[in-house]
Amino acid sequence: MLILSLVLATSTYLLPPKEVIEAFDAKPLPEATLSPSKKVIALTSRRAQPTIGGLSQPMLRIAGARINPKNFGPHRIPLIYAIAIKNIGDGGEVNVTVPPKSTLSPVKFSPDGSKLAVLNIKNDGIDLWVANVATGNAKVIADHINATTGDPCDWLRDNATLVCKFVPMGRGPAPAESTVPAGPNIQENEGKTAQLATYEDMIKTAHDEDLFEYYFTSQLALVNTTSGTKTPIGKPAIFSNVTPSPSGEYVLTTSAKRPFSHLLPLFGVPEDVTILDRKGAIDASLTKLRSDAGGSCRWHAGRLLHVGSAPSIGGRRSRSKVVITGDGALRRARASRPALRA
Repeated sequence: MLILSLVLATSTYLLPPKEVIEAFDAKPLPEATLSPSKKVIALTSRRAQPTIGGLSQPMLRIAGARINPKNFGPHRIPLIYAIAIKNIGDGGEVNVTVPPKSTLSPVKFSPDGSKLAVLNIKNDGIDLWVANVATGNAKVIADHINATTGDPCDWLRDNATLVCKFVPMGRGPAPAESTVPAGPNIQENEGKTAQLATYEDMIKTAHDEDLFEYYFTSQLALVNTTSGTKTPIGKPAIFSNVTPSPSGEYVLTTSAKRPFSHLLPLFGVPEDVTILDRKGAIDASLTKLRSDAGGSCRWHAGRLLHVGSAPSIGGRRSRSKVVITGDGALRRARASRPALRA
């Protein structure tokens, strides 16, 4: 009985002195986010420390990421629980009506600053909420958000639409690992000495590849924040980057594809670079341009700018503009600006 009593007595967490608890649980200062209108700021309050319940959530380590397979989000989440909108001119403040005991993401203002979007991260899923900046009134707009590859939503220039990544509907359970391997795990080496960076939590097996594809695949959709309607764009893919054009008529997407790397994280796998219109039609594919010249693509001054990474003669990198014309065709032209130094 004495041994059993000792075991029961030591099976609970021991607390440090009161002064240590107060120091660790001291309320952090709010974080401020300035709106595009520069008239208000969003003040987000967060918890000082994560809870044991939060840290004990399931974690899948794969492709250099650590995600929660129950809610399709990151395992380590922001500790934000409240949002206040403060008027810079008169100092007035309104609280955003978020769910009680919520865990929120950092806020994202609409381009005109009249609305803000925030994610409510739950144990079994992630919801998208949109708040009116003037009143603080917020409502849930969409659920089943997929945040495994990072920030899943971005505003369009119309201030009423968000493009978001969603968990594809109608899927079955996660792929189960076979008790009998289909074959060996093979890694090849060319027999040459070369420097190689090492990363944690890489894909190691064929089952890891299946899990990566299952959890990281998203369906893009346009979400109308007024009506709540959701319009899918294109087909599901593993989107590592989704960027709306300045006009809001196109979306630049970068998506991972097989074969998946066992040595590099998500940003090191083969990728397709595609421009989609708002109906999901493929307006242009830049995959060949990326594979030939390397580098990156981004929107710049209403056009798509490609910056090559392969040094040319003189140690300079090529820079070219990829212009979307009215008929959806692409025209490639050298930029007027000097090339970047390698």
